[in-house]
Amino acid sequence: LEKKARGKRRWQRRLARRVKGSRRRERAKACVARAQAYGTNVRQDFAHQVSHRLVSGSEHSLFVFEDLNVQGMTASAAATLESPGRNVRQKAGLNRRILESAWGRVRLYVRYKARRRGKLLLSVPAHHSSQECAECRHTHPENRRSQSLFLCQRCGHTDNADHNAARVIARRGVEAILCGAVVLKEARRVSIRKVGAERSEPKRHNPASSTYAETAVSRPAGIGLALRSKKRETPATAVAA
Repeated sequence: LEKKARGKRRWQRRLARRVKGSRRRERAKACVARAQAYGTNVRQDFAHQVSHRLVSGSEHSLFVFEDLNVQGMTASAAATLESPGRNVRQKAGLNRRILESAWGRVRLYVRYKARRRGKLLLSVPAHHSSQECAECRHTHPENRRSQSLFLCQRCGHTDNADHNAARVIARRGVEAILCGAVVLKEARRVSIRKVGAERSEPKRHNPASSTYAETAVSRPAGIGLALRSKKRETPATAVAA
């Protein structure tokens, strides 16, 4: 993906320098679109593979995700020409990495695939999940000693920070079910009503009213033109009278 991203930026620079309406500009535009489509297809394939691997196993019937506001997290940093802002370039890089991770797409695919297999997906609040201890539930900012190390200040529990947060999120999902906060809705049934004598029946096609491949055209009153068939007869195929 990084190699394709570099190629995309290179073609974008070429596109900006080429004359509008020229063949070389159209070629550069097609190369940019092809590189963009490649990245989209790779992320979509990744989301499908991850969701299938999660749902296809028989050891899990409940999947709990953080209720992340991806749209808000990837909002651009506020900046103007008069006040350029701070860390705008770093924020743009972070936004790009978040979108490339396909968090929302993975959750969407897991949701519908789990529903097909009779499994459940929940989204729980994500606040303080990285600061809460999975053992004693003590929540403090100093519990997160570094990006990867979690050390509880109360019980001394040590774990990888991401693994500890995953346990916290999973427990929140289970507790939401046990306390009755999650209400499962029954599947909506769709029935087909039969058209009775008291209702207007759909208009049936009369084969005698039109020929093969003939198209019905509405014309204003007073113009009595016959319908023209799409399949015209040629002198070679015409039948002699």
